[in-house]
Amino acid sequence: MVTIQPSHDPQHPPPSQSIWRPGADFPFSFGWRGAAAALLVFAGSAFAFWTLRPLSPAGGDAGEISIWIATRKPVYHYRAPLTVCAHRLAYRALRGAAWGPRDAMALNSALAGGLFMVALLAISRHPLFLLVNLACGAVLLFAGHEENYGWVNALLVVFLALARRAWDRRDDPAAFARWGGAATVAFVLACAAHMLAVFYLPALAALALRLRRETRRWRIQWFENAPVAAAFLLPLIGFLIFITVAPLAITAIGRVTGLDNNASRFVPLVSASAGGLTMFSLAHLKFLAWIHLTSAPLGLPLVLLLGWRQGRDPYAQWLVICALCGLGWTSLYNPDLRWRDWDLFANVAFPLNVLAGLLLARAANKWRSRRRQSELDSPRSESQALRHA
Repeated sequence: MVTIQPSHDPQHPPPSQSIWRPGADFPFSFGWRGAAAALLVFAGSAFAFWTLRPLSPAGGDAGEISIWIATRKPVYHYRAPLTVCAHRLAYRALRGAAWGPRDAMALNSALAGGLFMVALLAISRHPLFLLVNLACGAVLLFAGHEENYGWVNALLVVFLALARRAWDRRDDPAAFARWGGAATVAFVLACAAHMLAVFYLPALAALALRLRRETRRWRIQWFENAPVAAAFLLPLIGFLIFITVAPLAITAIGRVTGLDNNASRFVPLVSASAGGLTMFSLAHLKFLAWIHLTSAPLGLPLVLLLGWRQGRDPYAQWLVICALCGLGWTSLYNPDLRWRDWDLFANVAFPLNVLAGLLLARAANKWRSRRRQSELDSPRSESQALRHA
């Protein structure tokens, strides 16, 4: 008896056969095996990043942040409330071991590196994917870096990993609501870790869109399914309440800082800024070129070379939106500390590298499968088969 297997549209493969699974996925589940594996990867990666601490230069605002870490009064740092809170907790927990505020910052960066590695493996374990994402200057943010950029970038990669699960289950409203809600929570935590994550809000909005194959039009899933609306909107509402109420509460008993967020943070088009930069000045363009060369030396070239291979895969198209968010905000933001601002602008590397790594891994897998098929179809293979028959 012959069983006929149902066929699938090659442009829309089922989750189990997704073209974006170039390597076996990391056990990203709530089972004890997945939790144990994730814990081992987290601890091992955090220790590895901690040993690389001498390679990472201190951040430009490390001295100012050290003051807010060491003060006894409660502090709400508006640009990075969650990260500064983590620094303060680490400092108080390890102060007896003669650790200073900078050691607390370095420890949190290394711990964020452990989470970063777990998130990377949750996306793909393909060696080429990991090579593209690890062979770049941006990983120095996790090598005991003394600043506020470790947790935000790690949580953004977690956001990318959870969003992939949501895209794979876009045809199941309940599953999409669960994974989309988890991705939204990761995004909100990234924003609380540092406000630079807010620039990826268009990517979160795009995650809530769904392409209807019948009409080829985008429809907002919030209006189609109440659990999906709740999964996306409730974390955002909670975050807005937090950033509104928390500073008011802290003002009465402590200090609120990091409020210098205004239009002066962006590079002006014509009139020179405090740093003497304009949008299209040679100095600004040189800085952006230097950032890309050091933070993501493989990311942008590979995306430009292999971007046509993304096809109609929704997750790949969504990663393009994420990469454009990173390219957009880092091109508009003012690097007033010039090269010392490398850690802030290195954020552009993460969505670029994830997309580039998946494109390269998929191209390599296709080349390997074609080579294997050509070897099987060659006359030599046929003669060997007849000889062994």
